[in-house]
Amino acid sequence: TYMAINLTGRVPWNISYTYGTTTFNVIANSSPYLFSASVAGIYRVLSLSDANGCNGIDLGNPLALSVKPLPVGSIAGNYAICLGDSVDLSISISNSPSPYEVDLENYGVITGYYSGMLFKVKPTVTTAYRILSVKDANGCSVTLPHANISGTVNVTVHALPEANISAQDTLLVCGGTNLNLDGNPTGGSGTFTTHFWSGDIFALNSYTTRLTVFNTSIDGIYNLTYTVTDNNGCRAKDNLTVITDRPNSQFISDAVPSCGLVFVNFTYNSS
Repeated sequence: TYMAINLTGRVPWNISYTYGTTTFNVIANSSPYLFSASVAGIYRVLSLSDANGCNGIDLGNPLALSVKPLPVGSIAGNYAICLGDSVDLSISISNSPSPYEVDLENYGVITGYYSGMLFKVKPTVTTAYRILSVKDANGCSVTLPHANISGTVNVTVHALPEANISAQDTLLVCGGTNLNLDGNPTGGSGTFTTHFWSGDIFALNSYTTRLTVFNTSIDGIYNLTYTVTDNNGCRAKDNLTVITDRPNSQFISDAVPSCGLVFVNFTYNSS
């Protein structure tokens, strides 16, 4: 903030002014004389004389300067998410009135912000977030680099694994025969911690392993889902429909109760 002393008479002027217990003696070569004031207090002119040696009579009124504090903002943390997920972040801001306007790197400007308020980020790659600037309700602001701004949040994004039971979404199998199934997990961290089959799993010999065997003699349509989780906690799913079919043998005859030698005709009616 700049303060001004308006002067009349002949240049140069000798000015003595003070705030608090500090006194300044300066020579001014133009009017008004401007000086920077950054400390709150009462500013007053003590004495004034011009080049003619004339002393000032009207030294003006003392001026009270109130200095508004600057906001202090910080952000911190390290997070890990799976691709497609989001995480809640917050910024701590103090020392001046809210609401704030915050410019966050790799996010943008947040208006109407209050300290500690949560907001979501959903990066698709590993990203760092830091405060670029903060403006408070008084209009006072700080911009990076500044001692009142600190910290960085790092969000690591883990790739998702993939699962692929079969190149076909539907498989046809004869009832009572084995169908070997493999979840075929790939990608992600490459280290898979859990395997889980869900759906119509009564026909499986195992539902907590990557490899399993499907077998049932009951005709029908069976829906299965395989889920794999890697050591980062990231998951993938794949679905499969299995249709089982087993021929039904059926013959009908025209036999009727009779004595002696009879001839019976059989008709094949299987499906």
